[in-house]
Parts: sequence; structure tokens; C-alpha cells
Amino acid sequence: GSGLDATAANTLDDYEEGDYDATVTCANGSITLDGSFNRLSYTKVGRLVQVNGKLKISAVSSPTGATTINLPFVVGNFTDTAGEATCLGLGFFNGSAITNGSYVVYQEVVENTGYVRVYVKPTVSSANNIGDNYTAANSELYINVTYQTET
Repeated sequence: GSGLDATAANTLDDYEEGDYDATVTCANGSITLDGSFNRLSYTKVGRLVQVNGKLKISAVSSPTGATTINLPFVVGNFTDTAGEATCLGLGFFNGSAITNGSYVVYQEVVENTGYVRVYVKPTVSSANNIGDNYTAANSELYINVTYQTET
């Protein structure tokens, strides 16, 4: 044969592309996105989803704790946490707890959720919630996330 696997599990059965309004959620307080920089684009092929774009913060109101950005599809829940993923992005930060500049953004995809948790890495050995005084108006997040859905 041709070597192609045409079984149902390996047949391309879904393709979608588009963009959506991103929102940032904090455990406490809020981070508001600039209305001109609040869209993320995505491509979904089968159960694989790629999300990317640039977000710009317009205001913060005492944000603290776990900070997340919504995703267009729920992350799959697989055996032995096979759906967990981490991706690295970049951001420009100018909050009071950090020297203004560009830093790595650690993006953690958690199974069975509809969000990616985002951290800033001011040093190699640290990862901090972006809301904990690390971000302010005009901070920017470059999102680059790949994950799998359940179906």
C-alpha cells in the first residue's frame, strides 16, 4: 500500500481557523486589555490547536494571584496528564516589581480547563504571576500556545 493510514482515528476530520477576544483573569483584581490589542488568532487541525497574537494591557487594578488568558477550546484531559503543555513566549513588562524590559513569558496549559496560565520569568530560576506588580499599562504579551483538545 501507500503507507497512508486511513483508519477513522487518523483521518482529518476537523479544521477551523479564526480569532477571538482574549481576556485576562486574575485571582484578585483585574488586568484590562487595550481594545486594539485584545485579539488572538487560532488554527485547529483535528485536536491540535495553535494560538498566537500580541496583547497589550491598558490598565491594572490591584491584580494578584493566578493569572490566566482564555483559550478558544477546552484543553483535553488525557491519561497520565499527557495533555499538559508549556510554551514560552515573550513580553514587555513595566510594573513596579520589575525593571522595564522584555522577559520570557512561561505559558502553562492545564488539562480540562479553557485557559492558559501566564507567568513572567525575570530570572532563569523564577516564575511569577504577571499580575503581582509585574505588569502595568502598556505592558505587552506575545502569546504562542500549542495544545490538544479532547476531540
